[in-house]
Amino acid sequence: MILRVHRKYKLFLLATILLLGVVVFIRISDAFNLKEICTMPEGVIGESALLAAPLGENIFNFAGNNFLDSVVANKKVINAKLDFDFPDEMKIILNDIKPLALVRSNCTFFVLDELGYLSEFESRPTSFNFPIITGVGKCRLYAPAGNDRLQLLTGQLKTLCAEDNDFYLAISTIDLSSPDYTLVKMDGLKPSLKMFAGDLSKNMEYLKTFLLEFNPDLSQIKLLDLRLTGQVIAVEK
Repeated sequence: MILRVHRKYKLFLLATILLLGVVVFIRISDAFNLKEICTMPEGVIGESALLAAPLGENIFNFAGNNFLDSVVANKKVINAKLDFDFPDEMKIILNDIKPLALVRSNCTFFVLDELGYLSEFESRPTSFNFPIITGVGKCRLYAPAGNDRLQLLTGQLKTLCAEDNDFYLAISTIDLSSPDYTLVKMDGLKPSLKMFAGDLSKNMEYLKTFLLEFNPDLSQIKLLDLRLTGQVIAVEK
């Protein structure tokens, strides 16, 4: 009996052998030994935090999750991810967050991200078109916002940004100084808005309906009070 091997199986066998050869080469070749680690941005963590990285070892044997756990343990790190630059380099991207707002506390600005964490604000020439939140009290870097209403605003701003980005971008300042209400100012709208922090997203819907359907004259209005559900109370000067 003669066994015949079809052409497609020959090709499959050849591909398998080549793949195994590549895997063996990667595992035993010095070309894939980790030679350099850099952090982006630089200066967030010190060189001592990188000692756990196995320099000189094969990059494919690297236990990335365990190493990242040691990096995130640093109090200045909110999150971290690895970016491999083959064959022998690795980047650690630190605090890659999506800002929601700037928080001003004791003449210092912090960045509030989508998880409610506060990180350092670095002034750059690029535009930073986010609401500025004031009246929050004392803040700590690389920690969750301690102010309860600031935590509420985190979720509200995230929702508003996703559902109505134009109104989100129009918010210029949010003042939490008063314990009884939140005061919001918007670009292009003369009156300030008084509301509860947890109702920001819903109140923006009410405000849009109020402005589009009634087209009110607000030239003599100082304040719009949105604290009563479904109602807009105008306070004159």
